[in-house]
Order: sequence, then C-alpha cells, then structure tokens
Amino acid sequence: MFLPYKVDVPMARLPWANWGIILVTVVISVSLFPAVSDWHEQLTAAAMLGDPMPGADGTLASFILQPGQFRAVQLVGNLLTHDGWVHLLGNMLFLWVFGNAVNAKIGQLPYLLLYFGAGILEGLVWLVLGPHMPTLGASGAIMSVVGAFLLLYPLNDISCLLWILYFVRSVQFSAGWLIGLYAGLDLYGAVFSQHAGVAYLSHVTGFMIGAGAIGLMLWKHWLEPARGERTLLQVFGWMPEDPEAVAPVTEPYLSGYKRPVQPAGVQPVRRPPPKPRDESPIPLD
Repeated sequence: MFLPYKVDVPMARLPWANWGIILVTVVISVSLFPAVSDWHEQLTAAAMLGDPMPGADGTLASFILQPGQFRAVQLVGNLLTHDGWVHLLGNMLFLWVFGNAVNAKIGQLPYLLLYFGAGILEGLVWLVLGPHMPTLGASGAIMSVVGAFLLLYPLNDISCLLWILYFVRSVQFSAGWLIGLYAGLDLYGAVFSQHAGVAYLSHVTGFMIGAGAIGLMLWKHWLEPARGERTLLQVFGWMPEDPEAVAPVTEPYLSGYKRPVQPAGVQPVRRPPPKPRDESPIPLD
C-alpha cells in the first residue's frame, strides 16, 4: 500500500478553501459517528433477519445519499459524512496532500466550485447508474481533486509510505504513477466489483470530472502553468513548451500574480548565440 503524505509543489497562495472543507468535514463527520454507527447496527440486524434494508432517518437522512429516499440536500450532505475514523482520516489525508496544491493553483472560489460541483455530479451519476444502494463519504469529490492534480502536476515528486505488513519505507516518485495506479484500481472496481462496499463508480466519475475541468481550463488558457511547471497536456505535446508562453515564476504564498506586460514598441533583448565548441584534440589554455 502506498500512503502519500507530501507533494513537491510550491504554492502561490494559501489554500484556505481546502482547509475549510477539511475542518467542516471533520466536525460534521465526528458529530455523526454515533448516528452512523446505530444505522449500521440496524443494517446488520436486517441482513441477519432477511428484512428490507432500513433507511436512515432523522438528521442522518440528510447526510447519506439514499436512492430509495432521495433528498436534494443529500448530494452535499453525504460529502461531509464518513463511516468511522479510518474512512475519515484516509479521505482527509488524500484531500490534504492533493487538495492544497490544486487550491493554491486555481484559487479559492474555483476550487470550491470544482470540489462541490464534482461531488454533486458524481452523486447524480450514482443515483442513476449505481447499484441502488446508499452511500456516504467524500471520495468522489476528492478523486476530482486528484484528477485535477494529475493534469497540473503529473511529473512532480510525491512522497509516500510504502507499507507491506511490517515493512514501512518512505519512497519518492512522480505523482502521475501513483495517481495512475489508484485510478486504474478504481476503474477495475467500477467494472468488476460494483457490490464490494466501495463506491468505485463515484471515484471514477469524480476523477473524470476533475481531470476534464482542469484540462478544459488549460486548453482554453483560462489557467496557465508557471515556469518550471509541466502539465499533462505539455507532456503529450498538446500545449507549448516555450517558457515565454506560460505564466512567470511565483514566490510561495503570494495572494496572486499577473503576467508581465511587454511595453509597446520595446523589443526584447536577445542574447547572441553561444560560440561553437572547439572539437580539436588539442586542449586550449
């Protein structure tokens, strides 16, 4: 198992939106742990007796996406609810690692629109194409952030804990490899393990929405890489590599920046080409 804990991405602004999402999600999830636990006991008892699956009621009915008892508020409420500490901490770890960088790149409001927009859309897809089972958790929305990260920073290093039984080691490699691995596992699960207790369909849907949204923004030049950054579109040759065609280098944690404007009539200074290297076998002093 690979557990990411850090990405090598300088941030041009503080990711307040992502921090706010994490805080609200943790507070609501922890406060609903008792209600979720009671509901699980009811599900277990119904399964043992062969009774129909009971729906969540009361406050919890607004925080679990239930195809049989759907309310519009569930499309957002289920993103803020988790089934225990392992589920919550695992999701928040991924949101912290990938979300901070994406939020810092695209800004506060666009990040909120991406996160909750993708979460709502993947919830609708689950209602229409899913196995008609209730679901909860922010995994689909978080995978939209992971998909966005892949488009923006496929070659940036990511630090992970490689955990195999009692063997734990820190490793580093390009983020694209890890994201590709998890996306592939989710795609396999969505096709072959629809009833495995994991909403793989939501994961795949969220990933595609996030990657598609950022890909469109880059393609339309609504969002541009800074110098030193290389997007997935540049890796595939779909965006120019010329450093003059992208945004300038930015210092960490600036509130924003603008591309420098070349004054009219001023020609850029061009350096003369370097002299050809002397290939003679006699060294020059």
